[in-house]
Amino acid sequence: MTASCEHIFERTAGRSGFEYEVIPDADDRWIRNFISLEGFSMDRYRAYVHIFSAIGPRKAFVTIKENGETAGLASVVAERGWAGIFNVVIDPVHRRKGAAQQLMRILAEWAASNGANEMYLQVVCANAPAVSLYRKLGFHAISKHHYRVLKHDTGS
Repeated sequence: MTASCEHIFERTAGRSGFEYEVIPDADDRWIRNFISLEGFSMDRYRAYVHIFSAIGPRKAFVTIKENGETAGLASVVAERGWAGIFNVVIDPVHRRKGAAQQLMRILAEWAASNGANEMYLQVVCANAPAVSLYRKLGFHAISKHHYRVLKHDTGS
């Protein structure tokens, strides 16, 4: 899905009750929070350290908080007028409170201040709440992908 930063600015309020932090590199705390919110095993920690450190120089890792608790995370990379949005995750406890919308605004502000006028992201079509939010913010689908899954014979 793609949207202009301007569309996101038009469709979101300025700062709300959420606190936020934008850092240039994924630190230990950000990575651990990301793995935890995704429900992954900490066995993935070293792989994520490697992946996130290999991303080009114009990147940011965002944490949004409510009352001191991490409400959500995302990362953004700017290149050639575009900002890619990745790793968006909102803590289930903080969903339906505007955290994701505020997170997207922060990402758009960072993108615009780093030379990107347009944003793109990928979302699983079955994630109806996320798709709905992105459409509300001005994103529109430009392509669809699917995965082929080999079904094993269960012998029945």
